[in-house]
Amino acid sequence: MKPRSFWTNVATLGPTGFMRPGPGTWGSLVSIFAALILRFYLTQPVLWALYAVVFFIAWYAVHFTEVLWMGHDHSEIVIDELLGVWLVCFLWPPKPWGFLSIFIIFRFFDILKPWPIGAVDKKMRSSLGTIVDDILAGVFTLGVMMILRVFVKAI
Repeated sequence: MKPRSFWTNVATLGPTGFMRPGPGTWGSLVSIFAALILRFYLTQPVLWALYAVVFFIAWYAVHFTEVLWMGHDHSEIVIDELLGVWLVCFLWPPKPWGFLSIFIIFRFFDILKPWPIGAVDKKMRSSLGTIVDDILAGVFTLGVMMILRVFVKAI
């Protein structure tokens, strides 16, 4: 059993990182729902200020957890999924089909890790690398969503 603390709970989004199968999928799903709620209650400037604060908190929490658990990018660490998903959700209109598409496309990029996502994942063996590969997956997701939007107005 892995030791737990406040910072490991932040890095794993509480119990979410320990859900099976696929903690990254559960982390992405929880993050989508959180983003949907936040989009209805917060303005864009507040969302991005929150994103910046969460980024630095996540960076520290991931670093603390990786040191404590003696390893890099444990599957239970899912706050990086939150940052990748929120990047797209905070820029995209809050529509159910859009957010479902974001979830599916983000998981595709996060699991398969095409270049340069996979390169970052392999070469940046640090807490920042744990986070940046998911942010890149979010950027790729946003690109695909923008292309899809040309053809599918419902998203």
